Amino acid sequence: SMYYRDYDKGGKINAAILEKFRKDDVMGIFQYEGGTTRQVVRDVQPDNFDELAACGALSRPGPFYGGQTEDYIAVKRGEKDWKRIHPEGFDRHVEWTYGQIVYQEQIMWILRDLAGFDTARVLKVRKIIGKKLGEFQFAALWEEFRDGCAGNGISEEDALRVWGAITTAAGYAFNTAHAYSYALVAWWQMFFKINHVPEFFASSLAKNGDLEKNIPRRTSLLKD
Repeated sequence: SMYYRDYDKGGKINAAILEKFRKDDVMGIFQYEGGTTRQVVRDVQPDNFDELAACGALSRPGPFYGGQTEDYIAVKRGEKDWKRIHPEGFDRHVEWTYGQIVYQEQIMWILRDLAGFDTARVLKVRKIIGKKLGEFQFAALWEEFRDGCAGNGISEEDALRVWGAITTAAGYAFNTAHAYSYALVAWWQMFFKINHVPEFFASSLAKNGDLEKNIPRRTSLLKD
């Protein structure tokens, strides 16, 4: 961020990059040229790098078909609001993603601050997430989560609401480093696509491959 502030003091380069993503000019852009991600970016219309990174995470099958992506977009557009649960234990951890759990770290922060899970417990949950063990493993932790939330004045109904979001997200959530690294590579590529056009397309075509399965993408790059 500091690099880009110093390099692009007027914000014109960054604005141009975001505009390219919003206009769906993403052919040849790492992780963002796939159909589902393109749809998510078109719907989200990212206003900053954080939202662009979230698009990559929200385009995965879990949030896309589970409703989280739809809710993220609706809240961003002002079409609905998100449920506040607890200012320190929940709200502050999801307000930057429009009330949705998008990343693994958000799950761990909520477990720690809303339910009072200690470090060992949080690390156990992280391992469950990392191994994609899903809802079955989480079921055994529900009562502990519910009781911890009660200690913070959270009703069982609200605790169950949050637990449902956590267990659903656990099956697909990216960690932030993963999503932001993908977005940064895509951001750099878009910079080259705007400012160094021959080099961008020459390198993209050179790396595309010549097998039959590579023909559709190569054709799209040539058309672009």
